[in-house]
Amino acid sequence: MKIDVVCVTKTAPSKAWLKNLDYIPVNNLIIETSTPLSIARKNAIAKVETDWFLFLDDDAFLCADWFQKAQKFMRDDVGAIQGREWIYGLGSPTEKEINNFRWSKPDRELSLGKRGMTVDTLLRTSILRDWNPKGVIAYEDYLLTQHVLRKGFKWLEVRLPCWHMRSWMKNFFGAKRDMQGLKKVMTGRETSIQMVKILGFSALQTVALVCGLKLNEMRLKVYIVHQNLGCVVGLLFG
Repeated sequence: MKIDVVCVTKTAPSKAWLKNLDYIPVNNLIIETSTPLSIARKNAIAKVETDWFLFLDDDAFLCADWFQKAQKFMRDDVGAIQGREWIYGLGSPTEKEINNFRWSKPDRELSLGKRGMTVDTLLRTSILRDWNPKGVIAYEDYLLTQHVLRKGFKWLEVRLPCWHMRSWMKNFFGAKRDMQGLKKVMTGRETSIQMVKILGFSALQTVALVCGLKLNEMRLKVYIVHQNLGCVVGLLFG
């Protein structure tokens, strides 16, 4: 079985990134540089020739057995198989806390209204041929998730290892950009609900941080508060 690999990027992938292709039975590599992001993904899907394809970010690096493990989830009722990333680029102690937290969670099936990610995600091509998203710079993966689920297929998030670069600046501005996209893909009421959730969660994490609760997870809380601050800025001023 061969699959097309899609990389949506502003520039050509690095030589290090191209090593990912050694671990996948590649049919074609599709590089898409158009904008905005949602239209770039739509344009890339139109070029796919295989039954399944892989969205892979230009700063994501698969472990050697990623595809081998992913194949067992390619069932008839599954439309998307999303890997789970290992963060790098924030400093060793912080990365350890974040990764331990993420990998402590079991595999899950997303429900309607939840957002899937496309860092390292296998997708069933046939159900996306008619995906026609509005033009947004971010949060297009939410639209993609809803499309797959409304087609009656499952979106799985499973523990498939993939290294993904994350700096403190990228963490903040990525969250800010996501919220700018959210405001365009959701209704005013939905945006308001998300804002209340994010503000409330950030406030609770900040209190826990200041009070020194669970000191062994202090770096994780700093990361979450930092990320949520970017979300709040994006919601209020984006």
